[in-house]
Amino acid sequence: MREIKVAIMSKEAMRDYTLQIAKGTVKPNHDSPKIFFPSLRAMSEALNESNQALMEAINKHHPETITELAKLVNKDLGNVSRALKRLETYGLVKMTKLAGRTDKMPELMADKISFEMQLTA
Repeated sequence: MREIKVAIMSKEAMRDYTLQIAKGTVKPNHDSPKIFFPSLRAMSEALNESNQALMEAINKHHPETITELAKLVNKDLGNVSRALKRLETYGLVKMTKLAGRTDKMPELMADKISFEMQLTA
């Protein structure tokens, strides 16, 4: 099972975190979150029911194209394509261009997503 840990981190905090990693002052371990959302709202919008259905269909059926996925979930091709682009920007889905085809193949980057949220005093 491939697992991705996600977390909430403001854009400013994410920039600082990335700089610390680049400087070598912070070294993320294998259990550290790999995907960061700027807010709980952004995460809930990215992982809404419709997008969860897309990810579940990719995981279960392994469609070869976006068109095939849209048919599987009975959704408009344009809407599915836009949703996949958004999921791809967060690193949850990878879109692979197939040789000799105009359509891309959606691939799920994990079959489990876990959430981490640190509360500060």
